[in-house]
Amino acid sequence: MAHLNLMKNINLKDKKEFFRMINYLFSQKGKEQYAGEEITVSDHMLQSATPAVNIGLSDEIIIASLFHDVGHLLLDQDIYSKYNDHEKIGAEFIKDFFSDKIFNCVRMHVDAKRYLCTKDSSYFAKLSSA
Repeated sequence: MAHLNLMKNINLKDKKEFFRMINYLFSQKGKEQYAGEEITVSDHMLQSATPAVNIGLSDEIIIASLFHDVGHLLLDQDIYSKYNDHEKIGAEFIKDFFSDKIFNCVRMHVDAKRYLCTKDSSYFAKLSSA
């Protein structure tokens, strides 16, 4: 199901191994096109974190913004299927290395986006088709 099979023999409790895996995911899977957009998955993740940096949000929000779609990088399946639980997979992947706030931001970002779409039509209008 996921790139998790690549991680069978990796001790993700070890920070060095965790960050080695992050480097692999961004450098390999991150080069893939993002959901039919003209950017890569890594570019999308960086584009999400950049405004957080520019407006001076906390380090935790910046990190959560950067890692919000890390679950996509872990999946071998169609990474853009609408119901692939990438947010839960990504949150579980990072949970031992980041705060609960970052974990929960990553885990809840899809639900948060869905909520905002139902409450704010201007938010929905700003989203890409992806």
